[in-house]
Amino acid sequence: MLRCAPVFFSRLSPAVADALKVYGSDIGRVEISKELNVVIRIKESTNAVMTLGKGGSAQTPRKFGGGVDGFHLIEVAVSKDVEPAHNVGVTAQGEVYTWGANPFGVLGHGHDDEGAENNKPKRVEALANKNVRCVSCTNTYSAVCTSDGEVYTWGHAKGGKLGHDPTVPLNSPQPVAGVAGVFISEISCGFNHVLALSQDGSVWGWGRNDWG
Repeated sequence: MLRCAPVFFSRLSPAVADALKVYGSDIGRVEISKELNVVIRIKESTNAVMTLGKGGSAQTPRKFGGGVDGFHLIEVAVSKDVEPAHNVGVTAQGEVYTWGANPFGVLGHGHDDEGAENNKPKRVEALANKNVRCVSCTNTYSAVCTSDGEVYTWGHAKGGKLGHDPTVPLNSPQPVAGVAGVFISEISCGFNHVLALSQDGSVWGWGRNDWG
């Protein structure tokens, strides 16, 4: 599944990314941010996170050495729009790992401290045993949905994008009460709003409503 096609140089028509041909059908997911692409290679026998662009300081794919070896990542979200950036990964076991910048506590570890230790993926303990299946984030907040259809959000709260009190940032995941009882299967974070797709096909939204 592609969330957004990678762009390696300016061009007006689509073209195959030659640097990724070597991985063939092993590429399972591509995620893109403003200046850093993250390619997730998914296969039963192996799993690797490849980076390109500013964050990886490379124009060809490099294996990310930040500590995701041994995790079978099935989902990854890269914060978009502007720096600072963070990443949220979901393993085949439904555990959530985050790494990168931590403004407003977007890493979900119960604090908003910055430091080199944040560059290594760390499990979000508040989501242990929740069996997370989908994830999305921007540079200021994160959101996930579980195999039970629950939605959890955390980070910067302005505009109501967390589905909680818009004046209180959250540095640890909290369930969104507004969709309690609704089975959410997909979620997508905008800059100041969230859209969620339910199992019955209805779309839910919350946060700022600029331009409708």
